[in-house]
Amino acid sequence: MQFMSEIAIGDDIVLCAERAAILKGLNACVIADLHIGVESGFIGTALAFQNDEMLGRIERVFSRYHINKVVIDGDLKHTFSGNVVEEWRYIPEFIGYLQDRADLYIVRGNHDNFLVNIADKYGIALYDELKLGRFIFAHGHKPLPERKDNEIFVLGHEHPAVKLRDRVGGYVKMAVFVWHPGRFLILPAFSPWTYGHELLDGDVAIQSMTYDDYLNARIFGCTEYGIIDLATLKDLENVQGV
Repeated sequence: MQFMSEIAIGDDIVLCAERAAILKGLNACVIADLHIGVESGFIGTALAFQNDEMLGRIERVFSRYHINKVVIDGDLKHTFSGNVVEEWRYIPEFIGYLQDRADLYIVRGNHDNFLVNIADKYGIALYDELKLGRFIFAHGHKPLPERKDNEIFVLGHEHPAVKLRDRVGGYVKMAVFVWHPGRFLILPAFSPWTYGHELLDGDVAIQSMTYDDYLNARIFGCTEYGIIDLATLKDLENVQGV
């Protein structure tokens, strides 16, 4: 196994260790599940560094790739019941950074109920689904639309991760991309604090998917050392003895 800063899949898709995908034919970057505002639920703390980390990662993406579009594929914000102070502060900071550098598209996720109040203030449209070229961007919390044979879903919502276990019961857990060639790409959560849905437990969050859809998909892990090509989920399941 080898850690790399990026791995190319298909002809025009590059997966980055920063938990972003580059769609070269569109000159676009896509990320999902930022969950800005999640820190508001950490009682007794004042943790504001999630936004700094995510800005640092997206800045590295801009420095390496010639992109002029960014798609946020759902769950830009975190709280369901309104917009908390942290969201009013850090969402404009993040989207302002992106708007200065690229055309910005935001797909609405299940946590984005009240995002329109912030988006309207900055003149940003929200999409339930977005089609650019052969890619269909949807968050994944609602049934997916019909797709043509040459089209690929790009999805969030799952927060996919896997645990790699050793013989004595220790494990390392990592956020992952899930890639089924020609069908779908599921993005890891961009937030450093919300990536924990372990795929090998057989549970699937995306409404239109089943565990069988995932089994033959290839899994790419994101670590502080780089991105790594692991195996198909079925292979990992067999190795781990799930």
